[in-house]
Amino acid sequence: MTLAEIRKYLIRLFQEHHIESPETDSGLLLMHRLNLSKTQLLLGTYILTEEEESDMLALANRRIQGEPVRYLTGVCPFMDLDFYVNPSTLIPRPDTELLVEAVSHRLGDRTILWDIGCGSGCVGITLAHLHPSLSVAELDISFEALDTARQTAQRYGLSNRVSFLQHDILKGMPALTPPQVIVSNPPYIPTKDIETLQTEVRFFEPRRALDGGADGLLFYRQIIKHAPLSSHGLLAFEIGFDQGESVPALMREHGYLDIELLHDLSGNPRVVLGYHK
Repeated sequence: MTLAEIRKYLIRLFQEHHIESPETDSGLLLMHRLNLSKTQLLLGTYILTEEEESDMLALANRRIQGEPVRYLTGVCPFMDLDFYVNPSTLIPRPDTELLVEAVSHRLGDRTILWDIGCGSGCVGITLAHLHPSLSVAELDISFEALDTARQTAQRYGLSNRVSFLQHDILKGMPALTPPQVIVSNPPYIPTKDIETLQTEVRFFEPRRALDGGADGLLFYRQIIKHAPLSSHGLLAFEIGFDQGESVPALMREHGYLDIELLHDLSGNPRVVLGYHK
């Protein structure tokens, strides 16, 4: 089969199985397996071997079973970087860019940052990439997620400024140099709502990176109450669409100042920031 023929076949297959972005997903899988550029994909003149055809059909079958395309390719773009991803990490979302941009604009002369529940590392590593004076500690309960994030840091030459620590934040704060900034995109889905999530998320992304406890606020409470920030240290969260009142209220309860609530492009509450008293 030619590249054009198999792409046409994959698009039709994905449409029949109600895959949300059949053109995009077919292109990503073909570029990944055949090591093609976007230009080569569009030209469509490549001739696949039998082995390549077989591999593509296997990938397509996994996709129609619900496996996210980013897990199939192993890489996901986020802002200007490409992050390694796998089932130990959440797949970076465009909404999280708002968190990175908000923190980036408010760093000032702060140079020590913790990224709690780092997953793929998209938040902390991007901030380290943008700010050469910033030292980042990536914290996560998952060794596998940390190893994945470490590979991305190495890819971009950031290993000297980004460190990695396996830690369960619910058991307390780690014995590291106190940060001037804490940023976190923690698990925030209420436990009862996990089963209502779309197939790709519910069955393939790591549950412990999604489950925020009975009301979705378990990790926010822990971090807000115990964050070892000095005076005027910055605390920044990504939040769920329905947490625009609850998370700021928790921060006010613990004395945080100048609390800001930022909305995403859909108009939903997405980021909360405040400063330690």
